[in-house]
Amino acid sequence: MKYILKKTGSGSAEDTNALKDALNANHADIIDDSMLPDLAMLEIDHENAQKLQKHLGDKWQLFPEKKYSVPDTRKQVRK
Repeated sequence: MKYILKKTGSGSAEDTNALKDALNANHADIIDDSMLPDLAMLEIDHENAQKLQKHLGDKWQLFPEKKYSVPDTRKQVRK
């Protein structure tokens, strides 16, 4: 399952290195790290996500990815 990892506290580069170590220890794959000091998208199963959240504490929060369906607004030809 995909999760969004968001930074809620302040920190330094050492915190980012500790974060990467925690992600590796909990079998999380980073999908998108383009905004990594503050935000990242992860692929991780639910059990490991709970363990990771406990390990990270208040500095980081995990949010499950939400999917939205987009309505089809194209005009349809009626026969």
